[in-house]
Amino acid sequence: MNGDDPYAAPTRPGGYAGADSHGDFGRITAPMLTSLRETRPWVRLVSIVGFVMAALVLVMGVFVTLAGGMGGLLGDAGMSGGVGIAVGLLYVVLGVLYVVPSLYLFRYARAIGRLLDGGRGPALEEALGHQRAFWRLVGILVLIVIGLYALILVGLLIAGLAGGLAALGG
Repeated sequence: MNGDDPYAAPTRPGGYAGADSHGDFGRITAPMLTSLRETRPWVRLVSIVGFVMAALVLVMGVFVTLAGGMGGLLGDAGMSGGVGIAVGLLYVVLGVLYVVPSLYLFRYARAIGRLLDGGRGPALEEALGHQRAFWRLVGILVLIVIGLYALILVGLLIAGLAGGLAALGG
């Protein structure tokens, strides 16, 4: 309890609600700022590379989709229309997916810049929120990929068993 206000949130040593035993909760220290200052260019670089890669994958997806459609129209056996279009659309979807984590990283770098330009707690909260969103998305994508790998493995096992049984029976 605070001295005059019986309804105030309790505080720990250091005066902040939730402060640790050293009273350091809520302080942004010089080493923290140095770490963020040195991290920011790398975060920005990775985000920009992500945007560039997303654009390249999108362009490739559009090209493969159009080539698949043209192959189907021209009767090209090498790139049948349906497969080419499906692969191209898959590239377009992947390109769009690449944009999202790059956007989170770009926002994180921008929020670090605001913090370094004199922002305090709110700027740090914003930066950490963007970082949290990035890692949550990466974690979800990793789980999806692991699930897809498991499905592919099961499908390959089933196909192998079916082929083996067909060879034994025929």
